[in-house]
Amino acid sequence: MVKTTGPCSVCPVVLANGSIPEGAHCAVGHYSQDITLTANGAGTCHVELTFGSVATSSVDLDFMSVWRACGSDPHGCGEGFVAANADGTHFIQVSVPGPICDAGLDAEASD
Repeated sequence: MVKTTGPCSVCPVVLANGSIPEGAHCAVGHYSQDITLTANGAGTCHVELTFGSVATSSVDLDFMSVWRACGSDPHGCGEGFVAANADGTHFIQVSVPGPICDAGLDAEASD
């Protein structure tokens, strides 16, 4: 499960016909292993992942306001928001607790 607080939300999975769900501004593929976020303002977004019902991992992302270029239009396409971590990069990885990943994709559940 993914929970967010702040000016961001999780992009939903694309619909069966390949379109973006109504009301969403983005979408991810059905079998994506990535979590894609979108923001509606500048500020800090807290993202918390819960694995099963116990282990959690979280990260705070700072969304910054940027002016989006639009070809040669000097007025651009308007304001957008991008996330950056402390070192300024835009690709952010969240750590996954070790035991969560040890079983492998084809592991059977245990009691």
